Amino acid sequence: MDRFAVDELDFESVEPCRPSSFDGTSSFKFDVGIRARQALEGIHLRPPPTVNKDPRLMDWKFLKKVKDVKVHRVDEYTHNMQATRLSFRLSCEVKATLESIVNVLAPTTTHEYMRVEKRVFPKLLQCAVLQQGSENSHNIDPTDFVASFPRHCIKWHGSHLLTSRLTGRLGTPNDFVFEEYVEYETWHGRPRCFGYMQSVDSAEDELKKLFPVKCKRGAIRKGAFLVAPVDDQCMTHEVSIMYVLDFPKSFGVSSERVIAAYVDRLINMREVLFNTLFQAIKILPRHKWVDDRSRQHCAVCESQFTLVWSRHHCRACGEVICHNCSRKWSIPIQDAGELLTRLCTPCSLRARSHLMPAAPVTGPAGIGMRLSRTHATLNSLPPSSLDLEDFDYNDVIHSMHDSALHRPMYSMPYKNSGSGAAFRNGSRITTMLQPSALDNGGHVRVGTAMSSSSETAHAVSDAWEKMVCMLQQEKPHFVFVQYSCDHNTQAIVDTLKKLHPDVVFCGHSIGVLGQDAVLFQEEAFVRHTHVLSLWGLWDIDGNYATAAGSFKRPGVDPATTSAPLGKEETRQAVKDAIRKLHLGPTESPDFVWLVPSEGYEDVVIDTVSAMLDTSLSTVGASARHSRLCGMAHEAHVFDQDDPSVVLAMCSPSVQVAHAYFTCYDQNDRVFTVGKADGKRLMLLDNQPPLGLLKDGLDRSKRKLYLDSKVFPAFGRVQKKEKSLQLIEPVAIHSDLSMTLSAPVARGDQVCLMSMDRKAIPIEIAARIRQGRQELDVVGCLVSCSASIVQHLGDDFDLLRTAVQNGLGKDPSIAITGSLSMCQLGVVSGAHHLSHSNGMVAALMITTKRKKNWRPRMAHRKSF
Repeated sequence: MDRFAVDELDFESVEPCRPSSFDGTSSFKFDVGIRARQALEGIHLRPPPTVNKDPRLMDWKFLKKVKDVKVHRVDEYTHNMQATRLSFRLSCEVKATLESIVNVLAPTTTHEYMRVEKRVFPKLLQCAVLQQGSENSHNIDPTDFVASFPRHCIKWHGSHLLTSRLTGRLGTPNDFVFEEYVEYETWHGRPRCFGYMQSVDSAEDELKKLFPVKCKRGAIRKGAFLVAPVDDQCMTHEVSIMYVLDFPKSFGVSSERVIAAYVDRLINMREVLFNTLFQAIKILPRHKWVDDRSRQHCAVCESQFTLVWSRHHCRACGEVICHNCSRKWSIPIQDAGELLTRLCTPCSLRARSHLMPAAPVTGPAGIGMRLSRTHATLNSLPPSSLDLEDFDYNDVIHSMHDSALHRPMYSMPYKNSGSGAAFRNGSRITTMLQPSALDNGGHVRVGTAMSSSSETAHAVSDAWEKMVCMLQQEKPHFVFVQYSCDHNTQAIVDTLKKLHPDVVFCGHSIGVLGQDAVLFQEEAFVRHTHVLSLWGLWDIDGNYATAAGSFKRPGVDPATTSAPLGKEETRQAVKDAIRKLHLGPTESPDFVWLVPSEGYEDVVIDTVSAMLDTSLSTVGASARHSRLCGMAHEAHVFDQDDPSVVLAMCSPSVQVAHAYFTCYDQNDRVFTVGKADGKRLMLLDNQPPLGLLKDGLDRSKRKLYLDSKVFPAFGRVQKKEKSLQLIEPVAIHSDLSMTLSAPVARGDQVCLMSMDRKAIPIEIAARIRQGRQELDVVGCLVSCSASIVQHLGDDFDLLRTAVQNGLGKDPSIAITGSLSMCQLGVVSGAHHLSHSNGMVAALMITTKRKKNWRPRMAHRKSF
């Protein structure tokens, strides 16, 4: 049918068109709404056959599935390939926000309509919005998505839908003139949108001015679409579209060709929504990119670049990444339209609004709600005062691409979402709540954050803001601090006091001055010269305290005193912490984290064991360079020249668990120390110790390579009247003697120990799984021996994944781990507190609330 030859129209096969009218009266609006509701009924699938069929539902029959798009047709038209009337239904799931989907399905302006259809409809000729209804007021705030409804307009759509493969675009195109009505509503507590389409009369003169080419006119007898969420987070929606199209018999319509075109249109819409970044971002110029010659490993996955594993640059941050950690996206560039641009995974997750885990969720009463990384109940959503214009990529490039900060759940602020947690410079961090978190009903949150800034105050502030965001804008009650030796300890304390005067904190330095410090969190393993980590615990029903004691005795000669140096100071520190927690004579805390100076582990362990119940989760690690702790109105700072002990004594409202174990295997042969000078081991069984190692190892299982940086054999020393202790060698000498990490004495019994590199991850995961006692964990603090990382070599990241596997592979668990020379804890099945090298000490905060919210009752030894 020629669009300008109306007399050729076969009115018996085409539904009479409605007159187009936008009088704006209330009766007209009511009529439009009623027709939209009636059209919506036909899009639903009919339930299994019953006696009384609902006449409002069409008898849809499943036809096929194309790229996850389900195609249904009415049974009576299925076998007629040249049918005048064509009825079909398409549906698929789309991962995007409701606003984004509706804006693609039903644009309201000619510019947007043309831009979208060019990308999604392969046979498009031209399209336009002919008229907008009075409902689309220009006074409505464009940022208010809900206020823009209802949307009512008349559209014209021309395409080569009916042209054959032979004629192609040389054939006569066809077009539709139809009215479109879109409405927003809340259905069973969830927002959804629906719309309907129907052909209308049109002024042919106006269409001639718009597009002078003759077109064959078809009719949309009835069309409808429905966008409804499929999950509680409203991040994935099911899009269903129904068309009942009428064509004159003379057109020779191929139903398969028409259905295939609309299937491609829906598939392309889904791809556009998935690939498009809905916020305009800044693209770095080439001269600001990181020099690819300075990077040997991918900034995201840390895989090594080779001839076949090539380098790529992220256009938003300039970092060097591999092919697997980047892809090209269709990006709206500021003031420059759209551009197909490569982005790394962290940058794309920040900018893609429809992947933001904290997308708005509407509760039963229509109240905005959000989700977080913590095992906590859903909180009411606070109003957001940030706009997209406040976000500057350049301000967060350095923090985004620290290997410690590659958190897949970070996302960019979405302008209208009103969700997420904001911090300085407008960036925000939002994370997904795991399903298990909704079931436990816990009120404990744990957050982790890390900063690689060399300026101490800035590093503390940066990490603090990120941690508070993870705690849903709640300030933590207890913070554990770990930092590289180059940071100013007093500046850390002053900054923490400034950020939160009442916070309880404890921590120590890691690594050696001038060398890289090693830390790992749930998403990354980090080696940096400047690094600072915060592990925060928010628990409104818990009790937390810290205490410290300096071993310096001005004017007192240690040789003239009968008590060992540090015993009385440790005793007073424990009593001080008990007093701060207001514990009774029979009450004990739930866990104690000890941080003694290196070389004073013996006296600290003996003193604490004599005062506290050994059934406590008592763990810790020694620190060589500096230690710190503090709470309201007090703080303690100790440097390398001031031996001391700091401890955190806590009684959270949930149960805690711990693990303390080693990955070493014991050899059967036992040696006796013949000569030793402190930590210097000179003779074993009257022979140099290095010469005996080959005989001590089981040659059928392991080999010894003396030229390797990793020394595979280690000694476990049994001191006189002491428990077994694992001691690692730290250096070997030309006279075949070795320096150990702890002092030994003549007559000590030594049995060689060795570690199987392949069994390390399995052993760590199994022992942590055993320690958590099948409880759900929300946070974990780990300290392990540096020898484990040395044995793993280039596969050092297996340590992080092993800890995650032991905790149940839950990516929402806040994990912070570090390396130390000596670890403290209670071995499973033992009844005494011990310290040793080559161990793994882990403290786990579970989600199971204690039976009573007060500190648990346990027998404490008298002091």
